[in-house]
Amino acid sequence: MVLKELVDIYKTTLYSYNTAIKRYGVYLKPVHIVVKKSISGDKVYHYYGKYWYKVVYNNGKLKWLYVGKEKPRQEIPDPPINPLVAIRILNKGNDTSCIYLDKAYTLDKLYYYVVEAAKKSGCIDLATFYKSE
Repeated sequence: MVLKELVDIYKTTLYSYNTAIKRYGVYLKPVHIVVKKSISGDKVYHYYGKYWYKVVYNNGKLKWLYVGKEKPRQEIPDPPINPLVAIRILNKGNDTSCIYLDKAYTLDKLYYYVVEAAKKSGCIDLATFYKSE
């Protein structure tokens, strides 16, 4: 599915970004998972590239210290655009095949993610379409 490929590509991009900003001592956490339990069932939320952390080691154990949602220092390069904030999925029953891009984001900012995800998921026609534009 194109959406899974998009998530994988974005996570890889975040790992590279975090390697590049390592000298600042902070990281943009690639994936933050929250489970909300209720009587009606558990809901799982995935947040990608949303929270900044400082990584510290205490007695050899890795610990993530929350810094905030905003980039903590101005001199840190801007993080890669999160393509997931621009995507809306149209659900009609069990069919989730319609994906729309939010008008607030131009395709040129999301081009890399869309084309790479289309290629990896086997949507060659989609990749060819975007390549020709």
